[in-house]
Amino acid sequence: MNYIPIDVLFAKIVVDLDLKDKNPDTGNWIEWTAEALRKIGAFPQFVIRNAGIKDEFGEPTILEVKNYQTRVPDDFVKETIVSYSETESGTYYVINPNIRTADYVQQNVMYAISLPYLRLNTPEGFVQMSYKAMPCQDNTGYPMVPDTEEFKEAIMWYIEMKLMYQEVRRNKEGATWKYQNAREQWERWKYRAYGDAMMPQSQEELNDIARVWLRSVPRWNSVLIDGSIRAGRV
Repeated sequence: MNYIPIDVLFAKIVVDLDLKDKNPDTGNWIEWTAEALRKIGAFPQFVIRNAGIKDEFGEPTILEVKNYQTRVPDDFVKETIVSYSETESGTYYVINPNIRTADYVQQNVMYAISLPYLRLNTPEGFVQMSYKAMPCQDNTGYPMVPDTEEFKEAIMWYIEMKLMYQEVRRNKEGATWKYQNAREQWERWKYRAYGDAMMPQSQEELNDIARVWLRSVPRWNSVLIDGSIRAGRV
């Protein structure tokens, strides 16, 4: 499946909805996009990425442990293999994924993941990780969305529905009809998008995907239509 960056999708939405604000603050749009994908209930397959190995989405870095912890990659969903070395260029030993311990240099090493951090019982070192990832942009790290008409239309109408709901709350004239229309279109395209994608294996995967998107919100910088940069919501 092909993907497009969310800023490309957002630019399309601005044009298709003929928004008066051509450079909207899209901080909330990321959360709404995540909500739409979660409510559609179907997602493309995850990709497997490996720290230090270049792939089509870039090259995940080897993680440096400081003060007993390191931050997992922004596209991280779930680990498959975690290995540790005292030096970046040294030999990496796999930490057993079942009991989460490994013996090397006469030490027991354990890890636990509490997003967005991977924590170890050793203060320093380096971690290589093979992990399931959501496809993200190489230059920004923001999640990408499926490049299908069904997904793009569904997300667009969900965002329009959210925008119009805010107008309804402000008692703006004509907003109620626009909200109802957007809601009907959302329901229509939601089911089409669902039929165009694969269902995840579990509710846990749905929650994992949601967390990936929400981690992107605080550091979102909206690439505006005129090419300038504006900080999003923190």
